[in-house]
Amino acid sequence: MGNPMNYTDPSGNIPIKYDPCDDLTNENSGVDKMLEAYGVEFEDAKPDDSWKWDDGVKYHFLLGIESTARKIAKLIGGSTFTAFKTIFGITPNDQMVLTAGNCPYCNDQGAFTYSPRDIRFATWSTTHGAMNGIRHRNHLVHEFGHAFNQRLVYTTSINAYTELGKYRRSNPGFPDRTPLNCEDGEDSCTGPNFGFASRQNVYTWQQSAVETDGEEFADQFLGWVFDTWAHNPEGDFRKKFMDDYMPCWIGKMTGLISGECNFENN
Repeated sequence: MGNPMNYTDPSGNIPIKYDPCDDLTNENSGVDKMLEAYGVEFEDAKPDDSWKWDDGVKYHFLLGIESTARKIAKLIGGSTFTAFKTIFGITPNDQMVLTAGNCPYCNDQGAFTYSPRDIRFATWSTTHGAMNGIRHRNHLVHEFGHAFNQRLVYTTSINAYTELGKYRRSNPGFPDRTPLNCEDGEDSCTGPNFGFASRQNVYTWQQSAVETDGEEFADQFLGWVFDTWAHNPEGDFRKKFMDDYMPCWIGKMTGLISGECNFENN
């Protein structure tokens, strides 16, 4: 029997760690200290605008940062802070900046990863309840999938989007996503799971409804971080690709692996 947690929708609520000797008179100082330790900064494109970062979104994003860092640290060892900064190329002089606004490529919705350390958001989930926090967290981790690919190309000349495209074409049973077919104004319209742990157009485990290699990889990166997939053969297909390739790619990025990442017999 497999681990049933692989196919559920866990909240991912990771406790915020802090030094008990720290001054925590500011209730958000624990979150801010953790973000600083990961080398992540938040910027408001227009500080005088009513649309800017709020403490709840920052906290949920921190959960996404920690979850991603823990997954990577399991592969390369060391602290979560070092693992995260190593993979995304974060240094004291080159922090990762998450910006609210100033995102022309967003087309007024979602987010766009301009570089591995420059991610800008035009919108984020505004629903209420626990699911809202999961969507915030998962939105950021999806963007980390794009950031990861940019770093992979820079450090190894391997393009995860291209490799996924080859895999999709060479495996006829792969659950390729198809465009969402909804009538205008039909906001409740959803599509299939396609191997992901939520339906299309729900924006939890499929943060994109687009069928390009890049968007499918970013959603698979999200599934890989949390090891969360649809509990069916389609989910197993996507999980296998990520479980096969990600350790090798990360090993090559960090110099732990020198050979080729080739899984022709998948």
